[in-house]
Amino acid sequence: PNTIRDFKVLLKVFYQWLENSPRKHYPERVAWLDAGGTAECKHYDRNELLTRGDYAALQAAADNTRDKLLTALLFHTGGRIGEVLALRVRDFRQEQGGTIWGVRIDGTKTKASKREVPIKDEETVKLYLAHAAALKDKSPDALLFVARTGRPLSHGSVNMVLRRLFRKAGITRDCNP
Repeated sequence: PNTIRDFKVLLKVFYQWLENSPRKHYPERVAWLDAGGTAECKHYDRNELLTRGDYAALQAAADNTRDKLLTALLFHTGGRIGEVLALRVRDFRQEQGGTIWGVRIDGTKTKASKREVPIKDEETVKLYLAHAAALKDKSPDALLFVARTGRPLSHGSVNMVLRRLFRKAGITRDCNP
């Protein structure tokens, strides 16, 4: 719905520019398009969000380092699935004598959404080190999350993994990372 609304708004603004129309006055050929006002964002109630207890249950339900690291990064960085799947070995940084770790996330929405996120959870750092050491491709450009076949893990695969972990952990909240 928001994509359609955005497309309508862009179309109206483009024709406004094309015909050199005054601001807020759209040409007749696009004035009839109803863009539906502002985009609606879903606001989550605090009870719908994952708790630290839920996160601990997910970690206990995961039976391999890859899935534990995946859930840890989603939980601790707030990254989108696509952003976490795009992480490479080189995106993790160790600073200040090895006491502070960070991960560079290249955002998927805008160029400005590139950010450096500190990793303060020691267990996540340990998971990263163990997972990176176990990767077949040891280069800094290697993707962190690959399937058993060696191909990049897909968004759909991550959704399946997360749903399985939610069921196994007994979490009844929606799985919407």
